[in-house]
This record gives sequence, C-alpha cells and structure tokens, in this order.
Amino acid sequence: MADPLHPLLRGFRLYCFHALETSTDPCLRYENAPAVIDFLCSAFGFDLRSTPCYTDPNDTSLIHHAQLVLGDAMVMLCTARSDPGMEKYRWKTAKEAGGITVCIAAVLDDKTIEANYFHAKAGGA
Repeated sequence: MADPLHPLLRGFRLYCFHALETSTDPCLRYENAPAVIDFLCSAFGFDLRSTPCYTDPNDTSLIHHAQLVLGDAMVMLCTARSDPGMEKYRWKTAKEAGGITVCIAAVLDDKTIEANYFHAKAGGA
C-alpha cells in the first residue's frame, strides 16, 4: 500500500489532538531539510525562526540547525549528513532506519482545529 503522506514526510507522522500544555522539542534529521521546512510552514503553519537557522556557507541546501515554531511549541531539524556527532549517536533518518523513527503531536485549539486540518490538506499533507 502506498504511503498517503507527502513524500517529504514518509516515515514521519503528524497527529493533531488535544493534550497537556507541556511540551518537548524533538530534533529531526531529513535528507532535504530546506524542502521539509517549506512544507511544514506552508501545510501546517509552522514559522521558521530567523535566528538561529544555521546554513552551511558553502552549501545553503545544508541546514546545520533550524527551529520551527507552532504556537508555543518548537521542532528543531537539520540536514542528514555524516559527521562524528551523528555517527556517535547513530542517528538515522526514517529511510535509513527502514521505518518510522518518531511521531509528532501538534496541540491545537478546539476553535481552530478544523481550519488547521483544511489548511494542512491544501498545503499537500
């Protein structure tokens, strides 16, 4: 069965539900981090914090660290690459791991959940 998710998010699931007010900030790795940033901002309404967003000065498609915010919550992400830190912790993308590596929950206001759903669908989710 084909994965119904946007191709950039295969192996990544975004669930919307009503939950507690506390949060944790996941750190995610993607082969094409700039495309994922664009998709999450357009489809789900995340905002890219202009600072800090560290791109490689020699290759702007390589994101060392980016922070996306949705309300009071934040997701951090970077481009998947081979370096000593990544190898030490054996971080893997969903593709490298052969399956889903994380599930993200977005806590939305009861009054806006339907509008958020339609906005995400229109953005390609």
